[in-house]
Amino acid sequence: MLRFLKVCVPANTPCTSPQTETIELPQGVLSKVMILIPQGHMGYTGIRIKYGLEIILPYRQDTFLRGNGIVVTDETNFPLQYDPTTLTVEACNEDELYEHCFYLYFIVKKEEEIMQNILIYFLRKLRLWR
Repeated sequence: MLRFLKVCVPANTPCTSPQTETIELPQGVLSKVMILIPQGHMGYTGIRIKYGLEIILPYRQDTFLRGNGIVVTDETNFPLQYDPTTLTVEACNEDELYEHCFYLYFIVKKEEEIMQNILIYFLRKLRLWR
């Protein structure tokens, strides 16, 4: 299941007081997160994803992801125990003139789907499944 969030951050939003947005995800496993940081950010902006007080991207680092014209992809495999589970996105923008936007994509899989894929993988390795 794919979920999407666009986060636009006004100019002069310091990392010491970031803008906060939330997204609700269904119960399952957050298998992948992709963040598009478009051209023009020039490292002036930063973003991170949290579950409560725990920073899950960048993984357990008290910092922000920064970039310019890149897609950051992380296979988090983070368990989402509740339906819904609320994640917090914090973003900052140290550019003095322009607002900047991030585009976030969250892929959530059901635990049964993951277990089935693992079983098929091992059966193929044992040559018991085609």
